[in-house]
Order: sequence, then C-alpha cells, then structure tokens
Amino acid sequence: MLFNGQWLNLLTGQGAFVPAHTLYAGHAALGDQITPCDVLWFSVMPFGVLVHRCQLTPKEHRKSPHYTCLGPFFWDLVQWWQQARHPLLRQALLLTFFSGLLETPVIPVRLTEKVTPQGASLPLPLQRAMRWLRSAFDKPLHLAQLAEHCGISPAYLCRLFRRHLGMTPAECQRQIRLHIARQLAEQTTLSAADIAYLVGYHNLAAFLRALRKTFGRSITQLRSKVKSPRAPSIPKPFKPF
Repeated sequence: MLFNGQWLNLLTGQGAFVPAHTLYAGHAALGDQITPCDVLWFSVMPFGVLVHRCQLTPKEHRKSPHYTCLGPFFWDLVQWWQQARHPLLRQALLLTFFSGLLETPVIPVRLTEKVTPQGASLPLPLQRAMRWLRSAFDKPLHLAQLAEHCGISPAYLCRLFRRHLGMTPAECQRQIRLHIARQLAEQTTLSAADIAYLVGYHNLAAFLRALRKTFGRSITQLRSKVKSPRAPSIPKPFKPF
C-alpha cells in the first residue's frame, strides 16, 4: 500500500493502522507491475465501522459494496488500543474488535443503476470516473485529479458527464451521497449529523437542505420505517461478489 508517500508491504494476515487525515492507498500498482492482493478496509467512526473489501489481480479489480456495522464500542476499542502499551492487551483489544464485527448485524450501502449507470455503452473514461465516484463517494472531489485518473482533461471529462449523464461530476457525486444517506436514514437510527459525516458532508444544514430538495422529505420522514435501534439482521458481508 502507499502510505504517506512511501511504500508499505503487508503480508497475509498483517494490517496497518492509518491515523485520520493521513494520505494512503490501500492497494496500488507500480507501472505495469500489479501485485495481486485481497484487502479489507475498516473506517472506524464514533457511531460504528464502515467496511469494504477490494481484490486486485493482474486482470481484474473486484470490489464489494460498503457495509456499515453500527456500535459506538468499536470507536472505544480503537481508542483503548491506541493508548495500550502491553502487547497482550493490544492483541486482546484487536481480537475483541474483529469479534465484534463478526457478531454485529451489517447494513450494505448499495448504489442503483439509476443513480450511477455502469453500462458498457458509456465511454471508458466515463466508466472509470463513475467507478471512482462510487468507491470514494465520501471523499472531496478534485476535478483535476479525477480527470488525470481517467486519462483525459478536466474540460473533456465534464463534457462527457453532460453528454451522457446530463450532469456535472460534482452533481453526480452529490446524487450518490444523497442516495446513500437516504438508505442510512431508512435502515438505521444514526443521527442526521452522523449520516452527513458518513457520506462526506461537513455542513449539517447544507446536507439537510439537499436531502429535502432531492427527495421532498425531511430525514425524520425518511427514517419513519426504522422500528428499533437495532440494525436489521442480514447476511454477513464478504461472500463471493
């Protein structure tokens, strides 16, 4: 993986702790050399854990949906792990963390074809842009970096978005964020502030306005289906995709 501008090689069974606001890439290729890998990625937040799996082969890049595991104790465990000094205590806390993930019901965050079309009819640069926006919906959008990732100029990328999708890259990312936020509102008891943070909004008022403008309902009305504070039980993640 690329960590703070340096290469870090992890073997099977090993992991890396990445502090907040640290630049990293969980998997990367050096030129034409692609090292096959299977990476589990966990983003720990005060309300729970966002889980994602990525598999990289010389010919294929396979990604799971994002999953949310609710539970504030995950955050507490990581804080204790950071402060612990004894190796056995640190190991026990890690085992507790991963055991908790296995026992906690998960909620898949999925995107529909209507929100993010993936058809082969789209130009290849636009397909690459859509894959990036789906996998990094909560990250800031830098048009120049996205265009470089797609191998075209920012102006041409914007033309492709308008011609084939009828929107700008920023508008497309906003749709993705809001549809994920709607799922979280309908399926969890996360607070509005937590949902806003999870999908990449840092201004709660702006998030609530955008949500109501897009769906015509407040977050309270959207979450009227939630009947209990416990997340629904569904199949565990990380089955064949």
